[in-house]
Amino acid sequence: MTLIYCPECKDILRIVKIELRSCYCGKSSGRFNSSGNSIVIFGEALPIRISVSSFSKALAYRDEKGGEKRFNAYVASRDYKKITSKSNDK
Repeated sequence: MTLIYCPECKDILRIVKIELRSCYCGKSSGRFNSSGNSIVIFGEALPIRISVSSFSKALAYRDEKGGEKRFNAYVASRDYKKITSKSNDK
């Protein structure tokens, strides 16, 4: 799963396959490319990648044990404008 973070308005958005999504202030946006296998970001957007499998395990732990569990997330560099989707992270 890929999110974008806008350093200007502090908004966080999930990138979806349907449309270009923009933050509250409009200075950051992102979308999937036409083939749907990578994400292109615009403006000030900083991409955040969440491991879906790690997140799912954290949710299961919470439901079973009632406690907190960490999951893996990654922040790419500011100049990174394209993120390729990973087949093992869907």
